[in-house]
Amino acid sequence: MIESCNMLKVTFLFESPDDEDPEIECPDDILSYSNPIIFDVVATDETDPEPFVECVPSSGTNFPVGNTPVVCTVVDNSYNVDTCDFTVTFVSTDVGQGGKFVYQARLKRKSVSGHS
Repeated sequence: MIESCNMLKVTFLFESPDDEDPEIECPDDILSYSNPIIFDVVATDETDPEPFVECVPSSGTNFPVGNTPVVCTVVDNSYNVDTCDFTVTFVSTDVGQGGKFVYQARLKRKSVSGHS
């Protein structure tokens, strides 16, 4: 007599947890004489092909006159995070638009009693 045998095949898929931080690369500090200021930030991750990137203030912003720190953050789909930062220096010579003239002055010492 032949007995029938039922077999069940079960497959388990295991994914190892993503504990690797993404990487983000900010530009060098920027000196600009015009607004808006555009910059590029590069972000990569081993498992997430399109990690979320945010910079504050963002590229394309009209920056105020002077130095403004920019902080950029990347987050992958496993919530791993990396940050970078740089400084944007905006110099405006357009007084009519609320800018300030920026100039360099040389100070000369006058000779007083034979001292220089």
